Amino acid sequence: TDMAVPISPMLTTSVTTRLTEAATLCRGNAMAMEPSPLRSAWFIGAHIPLVAARGLGLVGPEAFVRVWTRDIPSLLGGLTRAELNRMVRTAWNSPFQPGLRAAIVERLRQHQQNGFTTVAVSATYQPFLEPLRTELGIDHVIGTRFEMSPGALTGRIVGEPVTGPEKS
Repeated sequence: TDMAVPISPMLTTSVTTRLTEAATLCRGNAMAMEPSPLRSAWFIGAHIPLVAARGLGLVGPEAFVRVWTRDIPSLLGGLTRAELNRMVRTAWNSPFQPGLRAAIVERLRQHQQNGFTTVAVSATYQPFLEPLRTELGIDHVIGTRFEMSPGALTGRIVGEPVTGPEKS
């Protein structure tokens, strides 16, 4: 829809803007990863049935994204915070920013000019949303969070991926 609706009174007392799935802000994949060849081969092999089921229409898009988003961090286990930050910078400086949808950015700007609190809610991993928050002046970003051990990613996420019902 093209309406701004309240989504969380706990975030702020002002009206919160919701850009719905139909108003996805970015196109394409923002992750620029360089996992080991062995991890990549394992990941692809383990997910061939999921990709095939999706291609045959046996798995819906939301279920596919949920599993994919949950499992991608397995490729990143052991990555340090500094390496993750470098990956985020690489992603932000390459295919991500050109993928911003001008019409949605314009709607975002209108909501900001009207004094609405803006929140971007995405299945994207939280660290990849932070540059978007900074660049576009979004008040809050909520994304899928990586689990961290002291100093490194564990290869898992915290809780469930922020997809479908978790976005509301």
